[in-house]
Amino acid sequence: MGCASTVRPLDQTYLPESIITTGGDVAFELAAVPNKQWGSGPSSAPPSFGAGGSAVTVNVPRPIIRITPGTTRTVRVDLQRMITGIDEFTITGESSTGGSTVVPTSGRFAENGSATTRVGITA
Repeated sequence: MGCASTVRPLDQTYLPESIITTGGDVAFELAAVPNKQWGSGPSSAPPSFGAGGSAVTVNVPRPIIRITPGTTRTVRVDLQRMITGIDEFTITGESSTGGSTVVPTSGRFAENGSATTRVGITA
């Protein structure tokens, strides 16, 4: 597989910003055999996953819960490590309006970079 824009052939797994801001054409070519080297170089990763980017993506499948005052409920949090070199995580939080607290939760990523945990929220 290969990718080219109106500017040049691309080895990155993302498109240059100029495609959005000024327009252009994108052409993909599929070969009979996959090119396992395409998009695998250090400069091929999207810039948001490099230095200064987010190291972890987080998803809360059911983000809205009802908590009776004086009780604690939990939400499931799915995490995916986006860069190497991070083995552990800690989740903390605070209420923007007061009255609720988050129970700090720590864990480890699996070998594939994923993790699932439950985080307590007290009202």
